[in-house]
Amino acid sequence: HTTTSFHYQTNSAKAWTYNNNGFTHRKSSSITSLLMTTSAGNDNSIVNNNVVLRPSSEDPDAFDSFQIGSAKVHRYTAESNKDDDDGAAEYVMWYHGRSQNFDDGLPQLSTGRIGRAVSRNGLQWKKVKEGSLSEDTTDVSLGLNKDAWWSFDTSHVGLGQVLLPMSTPAIIAQGGVYIMYYMGGNFEETPLSDYTTAETSSDKTIKGMKLRIGVALSQDGVSWGRVEGDDSTGACIVPYDKNDPDQDHSADLEEELYCGWPEVAVSMDDDTKEKENRFLMYYSTMTKETKEKCIACAISPDGFRW
Repeated sequence: HTTTSFHYQTNSAKAWTYNNNGFTHRKSSSITSLLMTTSAGNDNSIVNNNVVLRPSSEDPDAFDSFQIGSAKVHRYTAESNKDDDDGAAEYVMWYHGRSQNFDDGLPQLSTGRIGRAVSRNGLQWKKVKEGSLSEDTTDVSLGLNKDAWWSFDTSHVGLGQVLLPMSTPAIIAQGGVYIMYYMGGNFEETPLSDYTTAETSSDKTIKGMKLRIGVALSQDGVSWGRVEGDDSTGACIVPYDKNDPDQDHSADLEEELYCGWPEVAVSMDDDTKEKENRFLMYYSTMTKETKEKCIACAISPDGFRW
């Protein structure tokens, strides 16, 4: 059994305390602080920190046994219970993780596969072990692409963002469609010197660093299907390359080494509904010439063609 309390104090001598019964307000004289106290396990040990989810290190075969990261959290209420204070409200977290036996020739990131966890209060989380049956391992929402060896996401994937744009964001509506934006790498080797200004041997290479961005769809947030993009690798956004004849060269852009960590903003206003910039994506990249780590932007009318 696990109990959690959450305490927040301000300099104005007022404080809010959260426990399993909800938030309560009380007076306090201490300085601003944030403290989470979790009692877990049979020994009732107390741990004072703000960690709510850890790698599954006790199971080396778990997809997230080594590292986890890039949490995206939504709080949803089933449409039938949205007016019920005690309704089926639930926090859902998607995150990516890497196992202990993952390919060590890949970039030292927490990317690997994408999983899911749920919570009723946003503090106590339970990892969902039942994943999509179509993936390469059973406990993930999105795994490695084993169906197409030429794809951009065969060696590791990482989470960008999860959207539910076909209904009110806080309501799970029947027929709503989740959209996941994610990044992926394959086993293509690129020179390590491309990504650093330090002295590096010219023959040293790295696999999976030329990240590209893809999109997947789901009706329940559990089972996902990839949407094939315009690029030959199946990606919807790839690093800009002036020598790639399949890319649009109408704009004067800097060449990029990778595209990753996408974040998407959606405008539902009628004025922008038919415009090309209804969907705005911001993603991390590195410029080829200067090796600067930057944030780039892309636009789309539908969230799929960028």
